[in-house]
This record gives sequence, C-alpha cells and structure tokens, in this order.
Amino acid sequence: MKNNGTFMGGVSMALMKENFRRQWYLPVLIFVLYFLSGIFPLLFLKGAAGEYAVVSLNNANFIYNSFITYIPMVVACVVMWYLHKPEKAFAMHAQPYSRGKLFNTHILMGWIMMVIPVILIGIIYMGFSGSLTITDSATNAVTQAFTPMRAVIWMLNSISL
Repeated sequence: MKNNGTFMGGVSMALMKENFRRQWYLPVLIFVLYFLSGIFPLLFLKGAAGEYAVVSLNNANFIYNSFITYIPMVVACVVMWYLHKPEKAFAMHAQPYSRGKLFNTHILMGWIMMVIPVILIGIIYMGFSGSLTITDSATNAVTQAFTPMRAVIWMLNSISL
C-alpha cells in the first residue's frame, strides 16, 4: 500500500459535509443536554449556584460524568450508521473512497460533533465570569466560581475524557 503522506488515507470533505447534513441533530442534542444540566440550573439556583458551578466545572456532576461516558458511544453508533445494515455498508464501500478514508472521515466527523457543543458551553461558562462567588464558611474567604481559566480547563477536561 502506497503512503501518500496523509493521515492513513486522508479525509473526504464531501463525505463530511454529507454526514453533517444528515446528522446535524447530534451536536444540537448534545448542546441542549449540556445546557439543561449545566447552564440552566445556574440561572435558577440562588444560594447554591456557586457550589453547583464548582461541581460542574470539575466534572464531578453525575450528569456530566454520564454524558462524558455515554455520548461518545451514541455518537460512534450514529456516525458509523452504514455498518449496521449490509446493504448500506455495500453502498458506502461502492463509493470511490478507500476504507481508510471512510474510517477517518467518520471518526473525525464524530469527534467534531462531540467537541462543538463542549466549546459552545465553555464559551457560555466564560460569560458567567465574575458573576458567581463562593464563600468559605470556615474562613469567610470569597472566591470566584467562574473564571475564564476554569472554563477552559473544563473544556479541555471534557474533550480529553
């Protein structure tokens, strides 16, 4: 097999566009789930918002942990949809793409569909910077619940897990 200098056969931009057109609902659904479990409670919690924010930003929130665990599996199943039925697999492999290009394109598309909502939620978290504080009851020290650095660390942790 000839090495053409690309990442294991490259990526098909046309196939990526087609996959995104067909599966646009995945990043939207993931964004809504993250929004309802992370941002939405912060808008309505009064006294415990700071503590909830710290738990969420540390990915110690049970809901976030389940998202980080199950969303990649669901996205992988949806993105590799053509492998579930033999006729669809034959049709996909009949196209002028190599197996490596098909695999790389679908893997990259799934990764992008999982990362976009995390980045958007991180940007919203950055918008909360300076608005929520936590008061330590023992020392009466006041700290910021949201800082831009904490939001960036949350994004990197969520993406890397």
